[in-house]
Amino acid sequence: MTTDSSVYHGPLFRYTDWWPPLLIIVLLVVSWVTVVRRAGDDDARAVRDAEVIQANIAQAVVNHTGQLIEWIRLFDSILATCPHPETARTIVNTALGRNGAFLRLMQFDADGRLLMSIGKAPEPWLRQAAMSFAVSVKSDFSERIAVGAAPAEEQAQAWMLPVFYRPSSAGNSAHSFLVVLIDKGQFQQFFGNIVLGRGGEIVLLSAEGRELLRLREGRLESVPPRGTSRQLARLEGLPGVRDNPLVAFRTVPTTGLSVLVSRPRDQVLMENHARQSAYMGSALLLTLTMLALTALWGTAAARRSKLVHSLEDALANNEQLIRQIGEEKETAYIMATHDKLTGLPNRMFFADLAQRHVARARRLQGGFALVFIDLDRFKPVNDTFGHKAGDQLLMDVANRLRDCVRQTDVVSRFGGDEFVALIGDLRNNQDVSVIAGKFIDVLSRPYAGIVPDTELRVTPSIGIAFYPDDAEEIDALLRQADMAMYRAKERGRATYAFADPALNRRYELSNQIEAALPVAIERSEIRVHYQPKVSLADFRLTGLEALARWEYAQMGTVSPADFIAVAEKCGAIIELGDYVLREVCRQQREWLDAGLPVVPVAVNVSPRQIGADGFFVRVEKILAEHGIAPALLEMEVTETGVIETDGAFIETLNGLAALGIRIAIDDFGMGYSGFSHLRNLPAKQLKIDRSFVRNIRNDVSDAAIVSTTISLAHNLHLETVAEGVETPEQLAHLKAARCDQAQGYLFAAACPPAEARELLVRGAILPVIAAEGKA
Repeated sequence: MTTDSSVYHGPLFRYTDWWPPLLIIVLLVVSWVTVVRRAGDDDARAVRDAEVIQANIAQAVVNHTGQLIEWIRLFDSILATCPHPETARTIVNTALGRNGAFLRLMQFDADGRLLMSIGKAPEPWLRQAAMSFAVSVKSDFSERIAVGAAPAEEQAQAWMLPVFYRPSSAGNSAHSFLVVLIDKGQFQQFFGNIVLGRGGEIVLLSAEGRELLRLREGRLESVPPRGTSRQLARLEGLPGVRDNPLVAFRTVPTTGLSVLVSRPRDQVLMENHARQSAYMGSALLLTLTMLALTALWGTAAARRSKLVHSLEDALANNEQLIRQIGEEKETAYIMATHDKLTGLPNRMFFADLAQRHVARARRLQGGFALVFIDLDRFKPVNDTFGHKAGDQLLMDVANRLRDCVRQTDVVSRFGGDEFVALIGDLRNNQDVSVIAGKFIDVLSRPYAGIVPDTELRVTPSIGIAFYPDDAEEIDALLRQADMAMYRAKERGRATYAFADPALNRRYELSNQIEAALPVAIERSEIRVHYQPKVSLADFRLTGLEALARWEYAQMGTVSPADFIAVAEKCGAIIELGDYVLREVCRQQREWLDAGLPVVPVAVNVSPRQIGADGFFVRVEKILAEHGIAPALLEMEVTETGVIETDGAFIETLNGLAALGIRIAIDDFGMGYSGFSHLRNLPAKQLKIDRSFVRNIRNDVSDAAIVSTTISLAHNLHLETVAEGVETPEQLAHLKAARCDQAQGYLFAAACPPAEARELLVRGAILPVIAAEGKA
């Protein structure tokens, strides 16, 4: 056979007699391998889909069974707590009538004697079963749930399940128990329409593996009187074997019951046979075509060119098929590693990501926080508005959680209404408190649009554990965070708790102070002490500073640093500030009426207090009520608060100054405001922070700062007051620097009104040399 050299060029077409058949053979092999692989992938995907469906069915049966058990718990609670037995019985009887799943309810005492029966009296076999159950739980005080079956001679009763329920008796073995008869037909009514195909069955098992009921192909089948022991390992068989059934197994929480959903593997794979036949037919047709083209190869060289183009098209189609398979694999991977409802990483994928964070933290000697989030009051949403609304609520919660974290953090749905967040790159543990507070704020906002004309509300309970402080393994860390979450629920929900007890104690102290502070203000439990301010020129008493003190019966002496910070945080600082101001004016009125030489009293005011509506009016009213001249009142504002001022804040200070009240800047040097900022304020006095005065004799820098501050303040016509003066050396330096006034332990500590009265009578306070070193 001759070859047209004008058509084919190059080394690839040198041996034209065997090159095309070889190419065809390669293509056929590739095609058949691809088809066989595609068929195998289809089978695997069908099996995975069936497993997911069966798992969902099993979970639905578990939820239904769990709801029946919760009804029984409710019946027992009504009978146990209602003060009127007849009323309790009427309530339970009404509930039984509305719920077709329950046939009868009987109550027995701890010895198995019948107390009452709603419905027909119990049969002898049922009484004997109750006696046996009473004996079995006699020495066990925990909650007990057991499911029995009618004996062989009671075939008429085979359609019902007797459920024995004894609640936790807390050490009291005389607690009664319930026997409730459940209609098996309810399970067929709920789950009979589920299509599992031929051979598919749903089985409810006891804790011992005994069959309680069986739905096979949608029909309720009879179960032997004592049931049949089902072995899950035998049902599951070996993976990959076509004769093995597909099995989904779930347990009903706290009951010992379990649900098994099985389906023959061949029934699942049979649906793919038609599609696989099409694949094989296409491959066979392609093979025949290639063979035909090979047979016609020698007819003409021109037709060989057409064959080459056909092969190139076939290769392109195969590449497209391979790309499609790759995309399907990626989709399958996403489905396997992410929650189908929310799109968040699932429990399995989260464990893998968490292990990576552990490895990174160990390598960098860092840490991260694990935040366990559980939604409060989620179940009523499902029960009231349906699972569709519940699913949409979970998706909205997931979206809000995504928005609350950074891209480097991980948020996962663990199942139900539980979520877990992994927060890395923490500067300190307090950062997590801010994040947890953000979670609570964002998730507690109403959810609109899920149910028409209704705003759904849920709140989160959050548990926090730190790696490696609380645990070094992910499972242990999850347990720590889970236990912390339950502690948060015990505190009242919509809050967070740490796995570390020390952090929880600090948080509980803050909560305790926040709860008790308004009552303490209302009952006048906050006392006002007074610390004198002394002129350094002649040690004359020039003024007093009012300081709040709290003796709390449950906690003892509460530090002002603790309760004032809590008051600022929760907003009670306004009421606390008004209370102190009113108490100071009342005390000044008492001193004036006694004829004492009263000096101005300084009151610390919060920027939040000054910015509150009506502050200026309240000050005028308090002064007028007690007949106190504004000149006898000073108000101290911290330098940090001055930095964050606005126009309304400065306007209020100007109004107070115009009224005659002296304004002082407290803790100067801690806020980095600068003297230029003070020029806009009506301040008359500058108080130098004790942190600079403390090291005035040991630190040259602090001594220079104090001297410079006093000089610049005098240039701005401001009086200077040094805080925390405790030693003669500090006093000597301040006098040399021309400081105007001082206060501290060197002169006197803060004292109650009776001792302050004596200071007013004396009029001058000499420094106490022995005060050095006093805390």
